[in-house]
Amino acid sequence: MRIVSMDAATRYSGLAVMEDEVLRGEWLVSSGLTHSQRLMPALDFLLQETDISMQEVDALVVSQGPGSFTGLRIGLATARALAQGLQIPLVGVPTLELWAAAFAGGDGLVLPLLDARRNEFYMALYRKTGQMLECLLEPRQQPLIGMAELLAQYEGTIWAVGDAVSRDAERLKEALGERLQITPECYRVPRPSVLAQLGLERLRRGEVLDYHQLRPLYLRKSEAEVKRLERLALEDEKASE
Repeated sequence: MRIVSMDAATRYSGLAVMEDEVLRGEWLVSSGLTHSQRLMPALDFLLQETDISMQEVDALVVSQGPGSFTGLRIGLATARALAQGLQIPLVGVPTLELWAAAFAGGDGLVLPLLDARRNEFYMALYRKTGQMLECLLEPRQQPLIGMAELLAQYEGTIWAVGDAVSRDAERLKEALGERLQITPECYRVPRPSVLAQLGLERLRRGEVLDYHQLRPLYLRKSEAEVKRLERLALEDEKASE
């Protein structure tokens, strides 16, 4: 089985081509270009270098969120269009699960943290044992205040991963204490090959969706939606005066 994985949920753009659990090629970059400028040219290059045509791909895997609203829309729209055109299965993988599974620092508690803006984070907590990943705290949007209490019930070192870690490392250490460990960034990036493997495991379990069924996991309202609701609330308040 040939699988293409695609990730545009954060500042990274990532692609991988896997054939029968063998990694044929992988591309991961963080640059000033938008995902819409990166993904298709990079996919064409990767397929050419691995000597595989898009018509030979059997399934697509995409990171489903949470993450950047724009990036998620680009990644999912691209994956859905390809799945529709090729009439092949499409699998979504939660972004926080990808970051946790891709952590290369060993076993233990893994805390993926993505930027949710307004001084909040998208977070979850996983226990990683070998190749097994157990979800201890389901994905949620969480301010830094209260995060320590959520994590206090779980013993052991916590390895922080995610695109919010480099920016907020000192603030996180101050709030969560010495049990929080931060490895070099090369050990905590969203590897597209790991995304492909997670997708393959879901395919084997029959967790397949038609292209039109897959939806992004935002975990929060967009800025536009927040402003719209605030405007409506203000209009209701004025109307009731």
